Amino acid sequence: MLAILIGAFLIWLPLAGLVTLTIALAIFFAVHGVVQILTSLAHRRLFARSWPWMAISGVAVLLAGIIIAGWPGSVAWALGLLIGISLFISGLALAMTAIACRTVNDVSEAAASVRSAT
Repeated sequence: MLAILIGAFLIWLPLAGLVTLTIALAIFFAVHGVVQILTSLAHRRLFARSWPWMAISGVAVLLAGIIIAGWPGSVAWALGLLIGISLFISGLALAMTAIACRTVNDVSEAAASVRSAT
């Protein structure tokens, strides 16, 4: 139901919808960037090789700053460009984390064997 209402709003008032989506995007980037950075710092021991990649994906905070600094001109270009940048960096961070997770199982098995030996 909410999707129908939002879709109708965007069709009825496309310029207002573009402004609203840009504001929502800036808020999302700010929150997402902070969460990514805090999560990477909280799990840096578990993901010793990949936590910097997760922290780098917190660049979304900078993207939010770019949108706010360029307001109202950023309405025209922010959605496409910054979503693309954010998706690229988040995808790269997830891929690097997935590669690093291959060793997590080995570490947990080694830790389990050390516990059972003692």
